[in-house]
Amino acid sequence: MNSNKYKYINLSYLNEVADGNKDLIIELIEIFKSQIPEFNDLFNSYFASSNWYQIGLVAHKAKSSVAVIGMSKLADDLKILETLSKNSEKIDTYQAYIDNFNESTKHAVSELDDYISKI
Repeated sequence: MNSNKYKYINLSYLNEVADGNKDLIIELIEIFKSQIPEFNDLFNSYFASSNWYQIGLVAHKAKSSVAVIGMSKLADDLKILETLSKNSEKIDTYQAYIDNFNESTKHAVSELDDYISKI
């Protein structure tokens, strides 16, 4: 299945790691999809309470998850957010990073659902 037609995801790495095992690919995608609402809730909660360091910890965890499904630009952005927030630097940029995460992962989940429906 060609996954290069998607804008937000690139499943080349996931396919390589799973060695083409469709059941494993689906399981890993479902795990990713289940993590997204938790990441969104944590980002929003920690931002609302000005808990910058915790935002950095969530960004670190989320970075690995998005990297597995080929969201390399978002993974790079999360690395920046992780570093900034752990040091309480450029606080005025955090909301944009969080909004981008929320929007990008929403689209990624739709693409993943499409991908699953076709394998």
